[in-house]
Amino acid sequence: MPKDINSEEYDAGTKLKLDILSKFLVEWFQVMVNADFLQTIYLYDFFAGSGTDSTGYPGSPLVMLTHLTKNCSKLLEKKKTAELVFNDNAAEKIDKLKIKCSKLFKNCMDYPCFFNNGCSIISVKFECKDFKDLFSEEYKKLQSITNPYCFMFIDQYGVKEVDRSTFSMLSSLKHTDILFFTATAYTKRFPKSFQKHLNFGDDFELSEKNHRELCNHYASLIPENSEFHVAPFSIKKEDTGMICGLIFGSNNLYGIEKFLLVAWNIDSQTGEANYDIDDEGIKPDAPSLFEEFDKPKKLDRFEKNLKEYLSVERTNKEVYGFTLLEGFLPTHANQILEGIENDNHLIVRPINGETRKKAYYINHKDGERVRILYEQHKNRMD
Repeated sequence: MPKDINSEEYDAGTKLKLDILSKFLVEWFQVMVNADFLQTIYLYDFFAGSGTDSTGYPGSPLVMLTHLTKNCSKLLEKKKTAELVFNDNAAEKIDKLKIKCSKLFKNCMDYPCFFNNGCSIISVKFECKDFKDLFSEEYKKLQSITNPYCFMFIDQYGVKEVDRSTFSMLSSLKHTDILFFTATAYTKRFPKSFQKHLNFGDDFELSEKNHRELCNHYASLIPENSEFHVAPFSIKKEDTGMICGLIFGSNNLYGIEKFLLVAWNIDSQTGEANYDIDDEGIKPDAPSLFEEFDKPKKLDRFEKNLKEYLSVERTNKEVYGFTLLEGFLPTHANQILEGIENDNHLIVRPINGETRKKAYYINHKDGERVRILYEQHKNRMD
């Protein structure tokens, strides 16, 4: 039987998981609140628990609801509404969660959308169902709605709930961002369970020390013509050293960028873990005598891959997508491109009209502005 994490104080790994959730929601709500093309946003927490740990530290449902109430006035101004679904298969936990959510809503009594002890903007539905049953119901509902925009948090125990079939359904939802937890370290303890739920081949070797590999496996399940993409963040538990982590998924590259922004703010070396995932021993606060020893291998690989990618002329939008799918931010690409241009190995051609010097337009806003080409043997004099 899974451990009841609400009955004790959350460990550091769980708090980091909640911190990532919270920071991503800040970014997510900025986009959703200001999007003129949608009227209702949907949020799901399929394993909500009772809302807090034993010390009162807020868990995922209260994190979600708190962020939503902070955006209530903006939603009212934009004439938008929000629907939340909080689920747990333990009825006693849902009863406790209802009370905690009710107390949180009372803090909104001065808001113009608050009346009759409730909120006209936010509706919360509490469920006590098996994950697969509820997900199937909500999946059908979302398919029947025109352009539903939603966020799903799936804090499963282990890995079995987000199996191959469920992941296929999740990745087919065009306007849904998902964040789900996986206990990677269980691969050694329960290898047959992993093979059963995720269809690993007999020759597949998954290290319990690297959550990245599990994310890559999920990525391999995505159909070739799909626009859905995933990105991982690995978490090492301080007390046990066990590796677990989060996997983010979205059909929108801008969603991937928002998640990576949170990840890189936490991990400035790889944007991927709360520990030295590549065993490089780099210490930003104690740099070595030689600069090249402080350059993460992942960044070095990205620079080589980007140059190879640009050996064929690419548009700025293509470079934007390539950068994110390599696990990097536009700022990383811009720094590399500027270095290449300074060495006179980069050609930047405007597509329409004039462009600014040393402007590469690697972002989600600009359309196709320039074509970029890396010429390794070019030696042009300006």
